[in-house]
Amino acid sequence: MESCCPPDSLPFLKSSYVPIGSQSVFDSVEFYEVNSSTAPDHKAVILIPDWYGWAGGHTRNIADLISLSGFHVVVPRILTPFLTGDGDGVSEDFDMDGRGGEVFPWLLTFKWDTVGPKMEALINYLRSTGASKIGMVGFCWGGWVVCQTAAITPEIKCGVVPHPSIHVEGALGGSPSELVSRVKCPMLVCPAGDDPPMYAPGGEVYEALKANNPDREFIHPFPEMKHGFVTRGDMDDPATKRDKEAALVLMQNFLIEFTN
Repeated sequence: MESCCPPDSLPFLKSSYVPIGSQSVFDSVEFYEVNSSTAPDHKAVILIPDWYGWAGGHTRNIADLISLSGFHVVVPRILTPFLTGDGDGVSEDFDMDGRGGEVFPWLLTFKWDTVGPKMEALINYLRSTGASKIGMVGFCWGGWVVCQTAAITPEIKCGVVPHPSIHVEGALGGSPSELVSRVKCPMLVCPAGDDPPMYAPGGEVYEALKANNPDREFIHPFPEMKHGFVTRGDMDDPATKRDKEAALVLMQNFLIEFTN
C-alpha cells in the first residue's frame, strides 16, 4: 500500500469560510469546538479530519453544520505539521504532485499509541460536559480513528466515514476487516468511485460491516465522486455539489437516529 488515498484523490482545498466556533484545550489536546444552543448535554459528535488537518478544506464548515442539528461538535488537532506550517497535517503549499509519496510514511508514524491518548482525553472532556451519546465522523484516515475509538468506547453510538481509508490498519500490520468487526455500534461508510474494492460487495471491509450492521444501510457509495469530495470537493461543480449535499444529509440523519 503506497498511500491511504487513491492517486487521483482531490487536492487541498482552500476555503474562505469563517467558522462560528472556537479553539479550546483540554488535558493538552487542542480542538475546535462548536455547540448549538439547542444541543442536549448528552449528545456530541467528534469529527476526525483527513490528513489536511483540523482546519483543512470544508472541515470546520461541516462541523458547524452538524452542530445546527443539535450537537456539541469537537474537531481534535491530532496530527503535527508535515514539514512546514503551523497547522496540523499537510499544508496547502505542499507539492503533492512532486512529493506526495513522502506523506503516507509520515502519516503511519501516528499509530494508536500516539492517537489513542488524545482521543481518550477528548472523550473525557465530553464526559465532563455530560455527553453520554457520542457520534463520530471520520474522513479518509479519520475513518481509521473512528473505528479504533468506537471499538473500545461504549459512549460511541455510531460512526460515519465518507471516502474511507480504514485500510490504513493493513499498512500498520493489522487487518482492516478485523478492526471493523470489533466496532459493534452502527456504521455508515460512503466510498467514492476511486476508493478500493474492499469497500464494495465481496470486499473484506464491506463484508465485515455487513455482518455487524444487519437490516440497515451500512454502505452508501458515490460512484461519480473522487476520494475527498466531502471535505475538498469544488462546490461550483454541480455533480460534486449534489453528492456532497446528499452525503451531508445522510451523515446528519444517521447521527441523529443513533444518538437519540
